[in-house]
Amino acid sequence: MIKHIFYLGDKHSRWTLKVVIHQSHDSYKFVIYDPDEPWYIGTDYLTAKTANLVESLIVNICNNTFLETLSDFQQELSKSFLYPLFYERQQISPQLTDGVVMLAES
Repeated sequence: MIKHIFYLGDKHSRWTLKVVIHQSHDSYKFVIYDPDEPWYIGTDYLTAKTANLVESLIVNICNNTFLETLSDFQQELSKSFLYPLFYERQQISPQLTDGVVMLAES
């Protein structure tokens, strides 16, 4: 499991974006969330080439955009041609693999 933690926002509205990448054989699944939000963003399993593009997109958004919330991140993500690869779910009832990834990361 690969994990990225981004500390975003400014000093008065600091928040954490966690990105967990789960590898299964030669495929990669992304789970992106703020522990303080009731929802998260995920992907199905992706090929290595597509996963590299997704990871670069996430890093680029986090490093080059002022984001105050997970919704801001999702809005920036929606501008990408990769956006159809993502889905949003509630943390209280995640897809089984997503829930395991989030629990393992905690």
